[in-house]
Order: sequence, then structure tokens, then C-alpha cells
Amino acid sequence: MEDSMKHNEEHGNCPEKDEKKIWMFTTIILLTILLGFIIFIIWFLIKFRKQKAKFKRDNEDLRMSLNAENYVGNKELNKMTKHSDNIVNMSHEEHHEELTVTDDGKQVKLLKINPGPEATKWPCALGSIKLTRNSTWNVEVGEKGSWALGVTQNEETIKQKKYTPNSKGLDWVITLSKGKTLEASSGEIMDASQRPRKIRVYLDFKKSMLYFTNIETRLHIHKCNVDTTKPLYPVFSPGSSDKGPLIIIPND
Repeated sequence: MEDSMKHNEEHGNCPEKDEKKIWMFTTIILLTILLGFIIFIIWFLIKFRKQKAKFKRDNEDLRMSLNAENYVGNKELNKMTKHSDNIVNMSHEEHHEELTVTDDGKQVKLLKINPGPEATKWPCALGSIKLTRNSTWNVEVGEKGSWALGVTQNEETIKQKKYTPNSKGLDWVITLSKGKTLEASSGEIMDASQRPRKIRVYLDFKKSMLYFTNIETRLHIHKCNVDTTKPLYPVFSPGSSDKGPLIIIPND
């Protein structure tokens, strides 16, 4: 009688053991599938990042081959930032009375637009420091119809706080006039295919070179030799035809 009861208990427990085995087996399969899926995602992300990096390199090589003289590669772009020793802002004191400069020295704009034809001299603000070493500053000109950016040693410009568009000599400046004419005071414009909205000005003091670069297209707008035997003053002119500001922006 006792043997019969033990036999029934053993057989009665079999379904429960089978369920445990099935559950464990199913769990192992699911964990294996999940692990495989995670490994696949990691592999896919690594491959995607490598392809993306390759695409960027190929794209840069292509752009350099199409416009080798003008295009600014990563190495040169990093140099402009890494080897910049000065923080350039606009001076609160050294600007024309027709202009206003914000407290942080990051923006300048016209207080009042003069009626009639565009003035032959534009009010400007000078930088807060004299440039005696490598310097980089980025300026957003946006959709303004006129502006001037660059550096100067011109005593008249420094004293009067006014810049004369197309002036030659001790001004190394690029200007936009009447919303369409992009010019440089010391040579030819290298790229006028697109009106720049954000411009990087880089002074390589050791090489006595000044570069103007369209930040969005990464093409040089203009580059020229400058006199570095004396300190240089950054020039910021919002022109004379609209109240839109010039804004110093951080490196991208």
C-alpha cells in the first residue's frame, strides 16, 4: 500500500518538473536571443560610426580637390582655435557715438540710420585689446546689407572711429556694401559664390597673415599679408544702412 502511494506521488510530480525544465529552456533561449541582439546593435553602431567618419573624410577630400586653395580642412580649422591666444571683444569706449555696444562687448549696432545714400564713411567700433599675437574671433553678420570686419593700423580710422569702404593702406578689412558687393581692401575676394552669414577672422601674427573664412561653407573669403611690426586693432562696423547687429559668437 505504501509503495503504491509513493509511486503515485512520484508520477504526480513529473508535470511540475517538466514545466520547470521548459521554463528554464525558454529562458536560456530568450537570453541567448537578447544577447545576440545586443551584440548586433553594438556591431551595427561601431560600423555606422566608422562609415560616418569615412564619409566625412571622403567628403572633405572631395571638397578640397574641388576647391583646394579656399577650403579649410580640419587641421587648419583646429589650428585657428588652438593657436588663438587672445579673446577679442568690442570696446565699450573705443566706438563711434552713432553706435551702441552691449555690456559684454559681443554686439554692436547703429543707433540711427542716416537718410539718403549710403555714407562714404561707416562708424565702427575697435576691439577691446590691441593684437600682438595670434587671435581668432567669429562674427555673425546675418542678413545685414552692409558691414566691415578686419584689422587696422590706420591712425585716421583709429582716431575717428570711422572706416572708409574700399580704402587702401593700413586697413585690412572685408566689406559688404548695398547687400551685394563683397570687397577686400587688400586684394581680391577668393570666394563670393555665397553671401557669408558667419565669418571667422584669424590673425596668424607670426606669419603676418590674416584670414577671413565663411564658417558655414568652410571656404576662405579672403586672405592677405598684414604688417605686424606694430599692434593691430580689430575693426567692427555695422555699416550705415540698417540697424542689424554684428555679433561675436563662440567657436563651433
